[in-house]
Amino acid sequence: MSVRSLFLAAALLGADMALAADTAVSEVSATAATAAALQKADAAHDNADFKEAYAIYKTLADQGNARAETRIGLMYANGELGKRDMAEAIAHYDKAAAAGDGYAQYQLGLAFREGTGVEKDTAEAEKWFVQAGKSLHQAALRQDAEAQYFLSLLYRNGLGVVKDLQESGRWLQKAAEKGYPSAQVAYGRFLYEENKDTVGLLAWWEKAANQGNWSAQVALARAYTKGDYGIPKEQTKVDEWYRRLLPALEKAARQGSIYAQTELGKYYLAAKDVPAASEKAQEWLEKAATQGSRAAQTILGMGYLKGEEGFTANPEKAQEWLEKAAQQGSVIAQSILSISYLHGDGLPTDPEKARYWSEKVEKAAAQGDETARALLRALPAK
Repeated sequence: MSVRSLFLAAALLGADMALAADTAVSEVSATAATAAALQKADAAHDNADFKEAYAIYKTLADQGNARAETRIGLMYANGELGKRDMAEAIAHYDKAAAAGDGYAQYQLGLAFREGTGVEKDTAEAEKWFVQAGKSLHQAALRQDAEAQYFLSLLYRNGLGVVKDLQESGRWLQKAAEKGYPSAQVAYGRFLYEENKDTVGLLAWWEKAANQGNWSAQVALARAYTKGDYGIPKEQTKVDEWYRRLLPALEKAARQGSIYAQTELGKYYLAAKDVPAASEKAQEWLEKAATQGSRAAQTILGMGYLKGEEGFTANPEKAQEWLEKAAQQGSVIAQSILSISYLHGDGLPTDPEKARYWSEKVEKAAAQGDETARALLRALPAK
């Protein structure tokens, strides 16, 4: 019964009006308590306290909170509960999506598009992206920063909506200004892509990094290492961000986080002055690759292909990891396989396989994948 109905009933029956007021206050308090609990769980998660985060999410999910249900699905998908379990992830996404959570609907769209945990089905993927667009738009209008961020991704990539980079940027800005770290990282990159705004990029990345966002800290460390985005190389900044980042990554990686394992592998691969860095890199990359990280699979394949970056050349392992990554849609792995099979460069010459993987890159490029378009220019003409 609505608050208005309660007031009408009380007036008709001459009941004590305090009853309605108490009911309304209780509902508001319950909502505030749920939001506070979700925020506490998110903070525990960001600190790589995965067991604590899961316990809170589970309590909220059992009470019917769809966003907490989605969070549990993500933890299973990301390996944060010991190892990756896509069957469990999909089950939680399904439950949250049925309850109307746009974030879960978005994740189901990705799963069906990539064939991750489910049979690949482009029509089913599109159905979920369209539904996600509707749900996320409604939540975004209610000032849900997370919904605003994921709505921006739909517009950026034309998933379930007409591709519109300006609309994407508009929602990104709203989410970033509300303090949502992932949006701050993306909005900083958006400003640079649109206007070569290095100052704006740095400002937003630092806001996210100072909230403990791992992606922002990684991005800053790499930018200062390579001098990307108009940012001058500065080793003291590199050391500073890695000093803040590494303890959390190591803590998360030990618990099974695929993202953390992959990023640690990348860090040690580039850390020439760290003892046994190459061995550590291969160890973490192997863990992530075994759990399905196509980025880790691609890096391992490239290393084994030529015996570079401390790897021992191993054509069998190179082929195994590159094909696993390519089958998951890595256009980088697909392009490497195409060239390697065509020229017999590290792998046996096989024109049919070369053509097969080249066509995969072409298809991705035709669908708007910018990385695929850039790689396509490097592939030999047919």
